[in-house]
Amino acid sequence: MKILIVDDNKEILFMLEILIKGTGYEVISATDGKDALEKLQTEEVDMIISDILMPIMDGFQLCKAVKKDDAFKKIPFVFYTATYTDEKDEKLALSLGADRFLVKPMEPDRFLAAIENVLKDHKKGLLVSSDILIEKEEAVFLKEYNERLINKLEKKMLDLEKEIAQRKRSEDALRESEKQTRLLLDSTAEAIYGLDTNGNCTFVNPGCLRLLGYKSTNDLIGKNMHALIHHSYPDGTPYPIKKCPIYQVFQKGAITHVDHEVLWRKDGSNFSAEYWSYPIIDDNQIKGAVVTFLDITERKQAETELKSRTHDLRERVKELHCLYNVSKIAEEKDMSLEETVQRIVNLIPPAWQYPEITCARILLQGKEFKTEDFETSVWNQVSNIKVYGKMIGTVEVYYTEEKPTDFEGPFMKEERDLVDAISERLARIIERKQADEEKQKLEAQLVQAQKMEAIGTLAGGIAHDFNNILSAIIGYTELLKIKLSEDSSSQTALAKVLKAGLRARDLVFQILAFSRQGEQKLVPILIDPIVKEALTLIRSSIPTTIEIRHNITKCGTTLADATQIHQVVMNLCTNAYHAMEEGGGILEVSLSEVDIDDVSVSQFKDLKLGLGPYVQLTISDTGPGIDPKIMTRIFDPYFTTKEKGKGTGLGLSVVHGIVKNHGGTISVYSEPLKGTAFHVYIPLSKKVVDVDEEDLEPIPTGNERILFVDDEEMLINLGKQIFERLGYLVTAEMSSLKALELFKKNPDKYDLVLTDLTMPNLTGVQLAQNILQIRPDIPIILCTGFSDLISEEKAKRIGISGFLMKPLVMKKMADSVRKALDEHKS
Repeated sequence: MKILIVDDNKEILFMLEILIKGTGYEVISATDGKDALEKLQTEEVDMIISDILMPIMDGFQLCKAVKKDDAFKKIPFVFYTATYTDEKDEKLALSLGADRFLVKPMEPDRFLAAIENVLKDHKKGLLVSSDILIEKEEAVFLKEYNERLINKLEKKMLDLEKEIAQRKRSEDALRESEKQTRLLLDSTAEAIYGLDTNGNCTFVNPGCLRLLGYKSTNDLIGKNMHALIHHSYPDGTPYPIKKCPIYQVFQKGAITHVDHEVLWRKDGSNFSAEYWSYPIIDDNQIKGAVVTFLDITERKQAETELKSRTHDLRERVKELHCLYNVSKIAEEKDMSLEETVQRIVNLIPPAWQYPEITCARILLQGKEFKTEDFETSVWNQVSNIKVYGKMIGTVEVYYTEEKPTDFEGPFMKEERDLVDAISERLARIIERKQADEEKQKLEAQLVQAQKMEAIGTLAGGIAHDFNNILSAIIGYTELLKIKLSEDSSSQTALAKVLKAGLRARDLVFQILAFSRQGEQKLVPILIDPIVKEALTLIRSSIPTTIEIRHNITKCGTTLADATQIHQVVMNLCTNAYHAMEEGGGILEVSLSEVDIDDVSVSQFKDLKLGLGPYVQLTISDTGPGIDPKIMTRIFDPYFTTKEKGKGTGLGLSVVHGIVKNHGGTISVYSEPLKGTAFHVYIPLSKKVVDVDEEDLEPIPTGNERILFVDDEEMLINLGKQIFERLGYLVTAEMSSLKALELFKKNPDKYDLVLTDLTMPNLTGVQLAQNILQIRPDIPIILCTGFSDLISEEKAKRIGISGFLMKPLVMKKMADSVRKALDEHKS
């Protein structure tokens, strides 16, 4: 909003402008009523605030003119007066259409509040519209106007008479004032002298004589002051009088002020001076000048010292700002160490005294981080970065050109301290990041442990059902082999099915061992037939674009798990196949013995192998190789570079675990575009391969009575057929509760109980305990596909005679039953 202020007093006008602008309004001003009417022709305003007593056109006339003009009559009009202040003045003002009548002076808050209220009432339509004001007759207006004017003139006359009397008193006071002024001039420490228009001295005070080194006023009165005290610049060169600021007051008629020049004493010395030159004006003519000056030598020295201290302070602030930013960068946890160091090195140049010629470099563990346009020079400072007492790098600062030096060198002590502080903080950052990385590693290991625990739980959960399925596969295969003649063409196929079933059984045992749900059993075996068998399976599953080459020699005995060795070969070959899947290549497998002795141990030092003989298995491919950046991670669990559906990230981790559990080690060599080779070393053993003599003996038979309990119908039927074929009398029952009822009715009817462990209602253990309470001497065999709930030792403590792990093989079942029955009889 825009407000027009009308007042002939410039000081009041200026004060009102500042006050109203401070509240957010735009302000234009006029010095009388005529000026205001001219402004209204060119400016749109939202309010008029006017004084009354003004030359040319007063406030009453302005209000009357505004309210009679259709273009302006709706503009709110406020009188603000110090002369017309009685009730009749206010009545006349309001009768002319004014909206408020305010008396000077008012508190700024009250004045602004009154203005705000007028604007609000105008906006709400509460102000009396000039359209409905009763038009005053010109004669009536003139009568009231003249009355108010005469009243003010009478007051002015009285004021004038008082002023004349006051003036007479003032003349006496003036003479006294002149005396006091002379005393003041003589007693003030400030130097003062007068000039006529020719630049000659007209008067001088004692302070001026003292500062200039003169003893008498006669030495200066009538003399040209520029020639005496301002004739030269500080360096001694002449100072032209036309350029002298003191004499410029005669041309410009304005005060001049200078604080950066010198004045000259009588003895020829100079001093820093601050001076003012005031023109003496009478009847609009310059009659002379008054000059005052001060010796500011001490102040200049203080300013110089302050400037120096300010410069030092600014340098310290730059240094503190640098350290503060280093600390802020250190707080950013998601930033890599490389990015952190580069940002820190970029902070260094702005913190040094000459940033435009400063560059920096940080050398850290073989890596270089530097500022833009970095270059070395002889002007440098270096600070070592030490982490846990070991130097791992340096912080280096260089000047690219020579700068003034003090006794300490080109760099300030504070800058040397700063580079040490940066290197120390950088060391703390590295220590913290290393600690964070170690923490993340431990957290990852914890997550991995939790994953492995989950795998163990899953493995245990499926082992029971899977072993039941395998029991049926193995059992029915064995039945078929017995039923068919030895020369049947199906015998070979059934032998392969049986072998696959047994391999699957061993694989379940391995899964349970891997998830800590079962025990790993290492026995003396020959590895070469296992490798050949695995290659036969691999050949049938990979495309012909991949050529398989092998060099497998017969090796000695190793303490190993055959199924796990088979898995090592299969995993490494599968990885090699995947590496060559798109372009084809050569998969090469070799197996040989290697003897590490005192002579050859040096070439195996990185593998940390002890002395002695080893089986060396090498599986290589001609694929694209392994990226060196991920070489250290390939044995991490769940780490894989394969696309979804091609791998879980457990293969190499499992291989690594198996080899370590066999007391061996595994290494990898890879070159980009040249392929990869895995080398597996497993120690040889002096033990010989066991021959299972039991497998050569015939399957034992019998005619005893067996109570067979299992909740799987398929296994009940299979078990019944197997035992009946072996000559036993079998009662088969799928319900543990019903089996217990049968036993209760006739305990002596049965010679042995064979029961599954995991069943609804009553588990095998609970069933055995109930049966043993009825008949403590009866032999009981417990079967299970998952041994987490009970071990063989625990089963024996309960009174159970035998403990069989599923899947059940006919020979093993027959041997266990025969053994339990024979031990009971004896």
